[in-house]
Amino acid sequence: MLPKYRNRSTPVILDSGPFLLLLIGLYDSRMIGEAKRIKDYKPIHFNILIQFLAGRKIFITPDVLAELTYSHD
Repeated sequence: MLPKYRNRSTPVILDSGPFLLLLIGLYDSRMIGEAKRIKDYKPIHFNILIQFLAGRKIFITPDVLAELTYSHD
């Protein structure tokens, strides 16, 4: 059983790896582990991330967006 995260009022800033995992997992969770940038992740990592982020404000910085946009892996 996963621990319950108590303070859900604290906003979260996502880095590019977890943000990409979130986007791909929401789009099609079968792609987790297949895409180059998140090949080391498994669907359980996506589930944990979703539970952690539930009910929180999520902030993405312009630098993270630029890193995802201009990545040439």
